[in-house]
Amino acid sequence: MDHGDKGKFFLDGVNQQELTPALLNDWLGQLEAAVPGIKITIIIEACYSGGFIEGAQGISKAGRLIMTSTNQQNVAYASADGAYFSDQFLAALRQGYSLHNSFRAAYAVSRELTGFIQEPWLDGNGNHIPNEPEDVTLASQRAAGYPDKAASDTWAPYVVTVQGPPKITERHGVIQAEVRDDKHVRRVWAVIYAPSYQPPASGFELVPETLPTIVLQSQGNDKFSGEYPGFDELGTYRVAVYAEDDDNLIAQPKVITISNGSRIFLPIVKR
Repeated sequence: MDHGDKGKFFLDGVNQQELTPALLNDWLGQLEAAVPGIKITIIIEACYSGGFIEGAQGISKAGRLIMTSTNQQNVAYASADGAYFSDQFLAALRQGYSLHNSFRAAYAVSRELTGFIQEPWLDGNGNHIPNEPEDVTLASQRAAGYPDKAASDTWAPYVVTVQGPPKITERHGVIQAEVRDDKHVRRVWAVIYAPSYQPPASGFELVPETLPTIVLQSQGNDKFSGEYPGFDELGTYRVAVYAEDDDNLIAQPKVITISNGSRIFLPIVKR
């Protein structure tokens, strides 16, 4: 996990220490020659990391399971504590999900939170083509040292419902959520995307986002609510609600849209 560019991963960019698909492929080849039959899993969290899958120079090969947090054309997004893809992927692994189910959870979150800009890739059959049914089948047969969810006792909180304000008054509106957990929900918060939101400019680094955030306070009976005072733009807002429990597990966020009025366009009348 670090910075990336098309066709390279920066181990130490300042000192020109870069990892290319060709170099990594050579290292993996040496390992496979030394340990015949070894199964290898590679997970890369970086901008443009899909370049390690696509094309003749990619590292895809039978026996290798390759996951990248985005495709070869787009950036990957940072979160407050890490990155959109990795946060959800590692949280799912910790709960005992298989690599495939963890990838699916992280894929859904990454796509939704970035407005479908970030597209994680998975290649398991070695043909350099991501997210095929056979890739899914092969990934389902691998785990990270844990059984799949059926045998796990650890549960992340679950955001059941989210409701926007029935009415926005003087830029203020209340966001409500129902969140459940097998133990105790430590905190619930909402991240606000205004109608004018534009993704940050792309670059080599994981793209950071600084967005308005409010804490939803417990109202009892699994209900949480908080007031956002910044509905000052006309148009459609996107709101993503998160939750974390006492086991430091984060729920898969739930995203809703909130409409704040509409622009009025008057016709032009000419004589």
